Amino acid sequence: MDGERAERAGFIAEAEFLEQRHATWAALQLRQAAWWQRWNTLTTVSSAVLAGASGAAGLASAELVTAAAVAALMAAVLASVASSSGAARRSEVAFVSAAANQAFADQARTFRTTCALHQPLPEVRVRFAELSQQRDQVVTSAALKLGRRTLLRYLERNARPVAAPSGSVALLADDSQADNLPASR
Repeated sequence: MDGERAERAGFIAEAEFLEQRHATWAALQLRQAAWWQRWNTLTTVSSAVLAGASGAAGLASAELVTAAAVAALMAAVLASVASSSGAARRSEVAFVSAAANQAFADQARTFRTTCALHQPLPEVRVRFAELSQQRDQVVTSAALKLGRRTLLRYLERNARPVAAPSGSVALLADDSQADNLPASR
């Protein structure tokens, strides 16, 4: 009986850890998506404004031909940067990835609050294995491409402390959550 409670407590702690971790990843990817969206807007709008200004300057006066040529060159450079950076696509991929991470965090919470507490232990094991496969798919499709230093800085500022270390089911065999677990069926 104590072994079953300890195993359930381990599943619950690991699911809570996964929920917190993937909610953090979702927030990071939403930030990345917003950054790429702003970059796309900045470069495309700037190139359009410069193109319009160069056209107007070129038509307005023959004396402004040099200014119009420089503005047209700058507009072409900005348009090239906008298209080569793929900001619109990167933003879309980051939004999709953030949604997948948030959905996975919700699934981990559902597993933790319903399945792990109330289902027979063999079914809990099967559901946790399915949850692990879903985690692998979400991690594989992650869009986050931040440098290590940037990620560490973000986590230091925004991540909540995680109660359980990853993959430590054996270490979580204490009775701190055992009172919340249902009796064996």
